[in-house]
Amino acid sequence: MITIHDQGTKQFYNAGGSDVVSDIDSNFTEVAASVAAIVVPVKATGAEITTGTNDTKFATPKALADAGIPVGLVKANGGEVNAGTDDAKFVTSKAITDSNVAFTADIPVKATGTEINTGTDDAKFVTPKAIADSNVAFTSDIPLVNWKTGSSTHISSITGDQTIAHGLGRVPKIVRMSMRWNNGGTAPGTNIISDGSYDGTTNSCSFYGQTYDGSTTGIGGVAAVIIYFYFTTTTEDRYSRATATVDETNITLNWTKLGSPTETISFTWEVQ
Repeated sequence: MITIHDQGTKQFYNAGGSDVVSDIDSNFTEVAASVAAIVVPVKATGAEITTGTNDTKFATPKALADAGIPVGLVKANGGEVNAGTDDAKFVTSKAITDSNVAFTADIPVKATGTEINTGTDDAKFVTPKAIADSNVAFTSDIPLVNWKTGSSTHISSITGDQTIAHGLGRVPKIVRMSMRWNNGGTAPGTNIISDGSYDGTTNSCSFYGQTYDGSTTGIGGVAAVIIYFYFTTTTEDRYSRATATVDETNITLNWTKLGSPTETISFTWEVQ
């Protein structure tokens, strides 16, 4: 007699010999079928990982290493990004910020000629073409002549405009004129002096004259003209005087007179 423990009912019972053998065979058959149904996982090789087509095998650290896949990725820092020699570490946003990599906002933009003329943009860079397109003057455009001088004459009986080409190549900032005259009579004769200037706005002159008969009696002062030829005779006061205007080409003298002067006046001029 054999005592059997029934796992299903949790009870013990006695069975004869043939019955016991049959039950044991049946149980082993069921266990073998269960074991056969178990799928044992299989390791993938490095080559299979590289191929990437097997969806059942599992990967081990060695297989990953054999496949060339880095284990434990390491971040690159800004200095390593600048060096540009590490081909294994990965880059983060902070590493890019810490490096010298330029963002779009950091890329300089060219200025135009108009922007150079405006002169308010402090970020864009200037190219030779932009300078050429602007109003910036090159050295070759700047006149090398800073002043011009010359001399001229005027017949005192004539009124109206007298034009004198100054040759400076630009509008002068100032015009100066100087006149000396003597009648050549008995000493001391009649001496007339005039020194004047024009600054683009105001004519001014200091002058001096004597009576025609050669006496020491004289007359002088300042006046709002650039040149003043003043003298008297025994019968009348006379003068010839002019105001100046100027442009980039000419000095223009506008002459007026008093009485009946006839003398020819010689004077020098200077423009700057």
